[in-house]
Amino acid sequence: MNDFSNRKDIRRAEKAARLAERARIDYIKRIMSDTAGREWLHRLLESCYIFGEPFIRGAPDATAWNLGRQNVGKEIFADVVTNCPTQYVMMMQESASQKELQNDRHDSDERDPLGQQPGSPNAGRDVEGPITNELDPFADPGAEA
Repeated sequence: MNDFSNRKDIRRAEKAARLAERARIDYIKRIMSDTAGREWLHRLLESCYIFGEPFIRGAPDATAWNLGRQNVGKEIFADVVTNCPTQYVMMMQESASQKELQNDRHDSDERDPLGQQPGSPNAGRDVEGPITNELDPFADPGAEA
């Protein structure tokens, strides 16, 4: 138990607070030091509505919840921008290039003659279904194809 009228207890508490702050900053730096950490942190900040709008029309309870998430996100965001500005820029560039790559894949017009995307799981199918060599059930059984 600390007695904050005692100078030694005050200094001890201040030292513990400085060490905890230093450990928190070091951990943020460690997360931001590799690609997987930056990707994880970017998703976390997105889920905390740092890059989006937390308000939901007609739902004040959900808006309040989202604003609470945004408040936590702002604290993390401030730590990142203050202590890792270069890695923050790198994180945003990596996120933009990842989104661009996803959009390129989605909007790709590299289709085969049947209109399928390369590597499509539906290769060999047309609008009516799979292409097969089976007999037509509606064909005349005596007629040869």
